Amino acid sequence: MVQEGAIQTEYAVYTFKPSQDDRKGRTPMWYLKSSTSNKNEALKQAEKLYRSRDYERVEVQQKIFDPRMKAYTSSTLRIYTEPSANSIVLCLILASAALSGAALLGGLSLLFGIL
Repeated sequence: MVQEGAIQTEYAVYTFKPSQDDRKGRTPMWYLKSSTSNKNEALKQAEKLYRSRDYERVEVQQKIFDPRMKAYTSSTLRIYTEPSANSIVLCLILASAALSGAALLGGLSLLFGIL
């Protein structure tokens, strides 16, 4: 039972599937799949939907209603999606830079007898 004036929290699960006809300029849509007050239930459903491979992206949003402010605030709690090619390339570049820096530091320490 929710107390009068208590802050209410809801977890909404949204799925994203690109439009089959993107060439015609149609905007891909987000669809509300479910809504619950149980965070773990929402996360489990989102993961199950994502693992089905029917959706490109699945999001769980936390929506909070504050009766004193008479307003909703929402934030993305979790996103299930494949990493983009750009993020993979960025990780590879950062790893290469870290290895190069370590090699350079090791070479300098041998050369100058530091570290």
